[in-house]
Amino acid sequence: MKAQGELIRKSEAIEVSTAFKKLEFVCKTDLDSMYPQTVLFTLTQERVNLLDKIESGQLVEIDFVLRGKEYQNKEGAVIVINTLDVCKSTKK
Repeated sequence: MKAQGELIRKSEAIEVSTAFKKLEFVCKTDLDSMYPQTVLFTLTQERVNLLDKIESGQLVEIDFVLRGKEYQNKEGAVIVINTLDVCKSTKK
């Protein structure tokens, strides 16, 4: 899937475990629409550096995969978690 938008903010890369690191960032998409959307994307592993040269306010083009999984919490409720996992990101 693809999206284009304005980079609003990005977090610092965090090391979740010795084998996994991630960086989350927020983009505003559908800029020409009456209802632009604010969307959270995730970069993982070696891709956490893809936004190094992109600053807030710049336009980006994002290739991503929609991922989802079920998770059962301590109370027994089943929760579905969705992630927009970025494969490629470039300055527009």
